[in-house]
Amino acid sequence: MTRLVGVDPDETMLSLAKRQSGAKSFAMECLQAGAESMPLADSFADTAVVVYALCTIPEPQTALAEIHRILKPGGRLVFLEHGQAEPGLRRGIQNRLNRVWGALAGGCNLNRDPIRLVRNAGFDVSEARHEKFPPSFWLLGSHYSGVALDVTHTDLKSPDTSFTNATAVAPMPRLPRCTAQWFRRTRRQ
Repeated sequence: MTRLVGVDPDETMLSLAKRQSGAKSFAMECLQAGAESMPLADSFADTAVVVYALCTIPEPQTALAEIHRILKPGGRLVFLEHGQAEPGLRRGIQNRLNRVWGALAGGCNLNRDPIRLVRNAGFDVSEARHEKFPPSFWLLGSHYSGVALDVTHTDLKSPDTSFTNATAVAPMPRLPRCTAQWFRRTRRQ
């Protein structure tokens, strides 16, 4: 890895990320911007990492389209999110409380389905995990994580699906809130 760029609209979150950066063997930069319009060049990154942000981004489809734009052909999106619970009582409560929760938790939506959002944005979800949160976090629904490939580029041949060197430096918040979207850039041509 040669470079790590963090993008977040919240100055407080960027300050936390800068403090966590420490002595790294790669360049790190933090930019204040929304995910829907990132000040990064087309085909800038090999990997985009989104952590507990799709729940809060006002226009997640626009943000995912922007991630397509900044990813190189064959690039990948690594995501870690919370979202919609399984059908039943918990999902019904999430739907009823979503508006109030959003007002109290910085715009967080309890009932978004992150895997569906990523797939609907044209990514090929190659790896995915879906698990329940522990009982103390029942309202947050389910925990989702995965890797998705950007297959929108027509020149895609055989993508590199390993992410051994993928790195996110963002601190994990106690409650899901827009943390940061991290992008790494390597020397891969």
